[in-house]
Amino acid sequence: MTNLHLTETGALLLPSQLALNGTFEHRLIQRGHASQLDDIVPFKLHVEQAQGAVALSLRIGSQHHSCTLPTDDRRDGERRRLAVTVRNWIEDTANGRVERAA
Repeated sequence: MTNLHLTETGALLLPSQLALNGTFEHRLIQRGHASQLDDIVPFKLHVEQAQGAVALSLRIGSQHHSCTLPTDDRRDGERRRLAVTVRNWIEDTANGRVERAA
């Protein structure tokens, strides 16, 4: 089973991107032995702000997934928690664990 992960750079950028509107390009990687990169999968994440929520649209290859998450609090700690949730959703979706990602 493939185990794709968001790049470290993507994980660092995600909290700030979730506070903006726009489409952001990222990569998912699969690490091989000795931390060598075996696979790189590009994807696009579209973020749209709504009142009290953020709408997300994820495109990986020919797949398209979307979700809306509440954003009641804009404090830095809350943005980081939202980023962790979104990162898990992206990775679960990319790895075929859609039922877990919902």
